[in-house]
Amino acid sequence: MKTEVAPASQNHSGCLLRLYWMLFGNVIVLAAGGMLAKTGNFVLYGSIYLALVASLIAARYFDITRCNGYKSDDSGPATMDDFRKYAAITLGAYMFILVAAAAINSQLMQGVLP
Repeated sequence: MKTEVAPASQNHSGCLLRLYWMLFGNVIVLAAGGMLAKTGNFVLYGSIYLALVASLIAARYFDITRCNGYKSDDSGPATMDDFRKYAAITLGAYMFILVAAAAINSQLMQGVLP
């Protein structure tokens, strides 16, 4: 008797990878951005922030190429066009947040914000 093996996108590792790039990774990146704005330590938290953003993009790439990942709305298998769109939006949005964190920290240091 043959047993069916679940595709990689439906096994546990594929699910955890998908949860990372869709949810948990974003929460961690935003927390690093908050610490960056609060402390102003751009060497430490800036490096962590950029590494986390890169890990989100890498996780999505791995999900599509190795785990047969689906589109975020589950409408079908994801393609490299979906990856390019995700990478551009993610990079653009998180770079905007990085600039905003720098501006907030600057205002905190000048005493404009409490």
